[in-house]
Amino acid sequence: MNGNRKWSFDAGAPIYSSPAIHDQVIFFGTLKGAMFAVNINTGQEYWRYQTGGKIHSSPATDGKNVYFGSDDKRLYAVNILTGQKVWEKKTAGQVLSSPAIYDDRVYVGSKDGYVYAYNTLDGIREWEFRTDAPIYGPVSIASGTVYVGSVDDHLYAINASRGALLWKYRTDDHIYSAPAIDDGHVYFNSVNGSLYAVR
Repeated sequence: MNGNRKWSFDAGAPIYSSPAIHDQVIFFGTLKGAMFAVNINTGQEYWRYQTGGKIHSSPATDGKNVYFGSDDKRLYAVNILTGQKVWEKKTAGQVLSSPAIYDDRVYVGSKDGYVYAYNTLDGIREWEFRTDAPIYGPVSIASGTVYVGSVDDHLYAINASRGALLWKYRTDDHIYSAPAIDDGHVYFNSVNGSLYAVR
């Protein structure tokens, strides 16, 4: 790397989310509600999929589909090769949270305060878990446990297969950040300026 630009792509709208990369393709969404697939070497657009709301959610992919949320209250699964919708699931709130994939399930939080687990193949909802306030931040998964923060000031640890609460930790303010997991500890921030390490 030398800091020289290789290419740029004009998506025609602001981009708030982070991209996902798989097999030389970059996936990202815009505030005009479009999810793009772009060649990583040339910047050529392969396809775009239009949703009904802004996309703040960063996509996740399992090599078959790309999964992402939209302000239209839906989680989408789109085929990475064709750009065609495989399934969509509606929640009761905007899906600003970024999804995570684990063991043939995709997990995501919603502004309705729930964490949802869907089967990646057909979108069947396998479980839902209720927090007491909206979820804005990304979901993280490690060793069969789903970690997510809520505006109810708690970090939740949830069993990934059953959706049962393992434990929760109360902070002094809202949690918007993505939890990071390392060596048996979970690290996360809250709005009050604190960094927490919990085991």
